[in-house]
Amino acid sequence: VSDLQALAQRSLGLQPRVDRIAVCNDARMGEAYCACYERRGERAEPLGPERVGTAETLAGTCVAVAGIGRGFAAYPQLADRLGVAVPPGWERLLPRAREIARLAVPEVRLGRLLEPEQALPSYVRNEVARPSSV
Repeated sequence: VSDLQALAQRSLGLQPRVDRIAVCNDARMGEAYCACYERRGERAEPLGPERVGTAETLAGTCVAVAGIGRGFAAYPQLADRLGVAVPPGWERLLPRAREIARLAVPEVRLGRLLEPEQALPSYVRNEVARPSSV
């Protein structure tokens, strides 16, 4: 379960009237991990791939009305670039086990399970550090 999707799921419980949500977490190095989600019943479903980029490169990648995640605290211009409102306090929220479990239950029921050695993190960005210029 994606941590971005878990945070989108958390937003559904916080604001029942929000149907589309942009989730952005700080990726460091001047970038954010972002994805857009839509309410489908009681579940936050992705509207596209998870992306990483600057506020400028992420502009226009998501059609949403609200934003959630620490990317909005790290890069305040991100909300303007994505055209979303970030409710007070939502820029500090993190995913929780409750939402991860809620998203995982249907996957388990459908038999979409992996062997432990197959469960690997998903890397949106391959470059995790920039070499210093010496």
